[in-house]
Amino acid sequence: MLGLGTSLSNIYVPQASGYANEYSVELDGTNDYFDLNSTFQTTFRSSFTIAFWMNTSVAPPSNARYFWGVWEFSSPYSRIYMTQPSNGCLAFLFEAEGSGTINTSTSPGTLGASGSDGWIHVAVVVTKAGGGSNTTAKIYIDGVDATTTTSSLMTGTEQETYNASSKKIFFGQLNSGGAINSFFPGFGGSMDEIAIWNTALSGPSMAVVGDSAFDLTSENGDYAQQGNLVSYYKFTEGSGTSVEDATGNNDGTLVNGASFGASTP
Repeated sequence: MLGLGTSLSNIYVPQASGYANEYSVELDGTNDYFDLNSTFQTTFRSSFTIAFWMNTSVAPPSNARYFWGVWEFSSPYSRIYMTQPSNGCLAFLFEAEGSGTINTSTSPGTLGASGSDGWIHVAVVVTKAGGGSNTTAKIYIDGVDATTTTSSLMTGTEQETYNASSKKIFFGQLNSGGAINSFFPGFGGSMDEIAIWNTALSGPSMAVVGDSAFDLTSENGDYAQQGNLVSYYKFTEGSGTSVEDATGNNDGTLVNGASFGASTP
């Protein structure tokens, strides 16, 4: 599915030396996960982008599986996560202290009922609104805006109340109140190139980022937001449980047997 985001208006420039991308993280969908060791609370109170590559041959469960997120489970709720319901769509939910909620999704069958799509790039772009206007969110797949349904009852002012209560973001599972919970099935497969920016990436930038893997700390065609990276995990280590954040901000940890794999985008 690579290459869907490229057009004459947003051609990216391949890095001259090529991009060494030897490892990803492998997740079993049962109890292992990647702990980013940060709440990203400040980031989520403003405009932001979260992106990653994923590859799975595991069909989603009958309810939904959680790709990443946190639900701090203390009323009033603050939560943010991405799921795949059994109909194969992608869904994003963002709630700030129970006072504002965003629900955004793609069409059913976006990922296929079997879950087998090869490596694809997934991103959510959140644009904070001013004052009493509503914040917006879009889901991109392979650099293309795939949003079909969206509802925002969250104003920019309400977004500023998001409070993770020290609960950190997990990838591969949902952090439900500080731990994983079997009620919320996780993601089984591989993930790579997890990146978080403190800005809403533009359509042309997303087309470049979602076209093929490259070093996001360097400018590349229409992509020039490398200075807005908050965290960026390339999984270059190949062994152990520690994962370096290329920005130097929040090194992550592989938990409960999550391991490095050789399959990459």
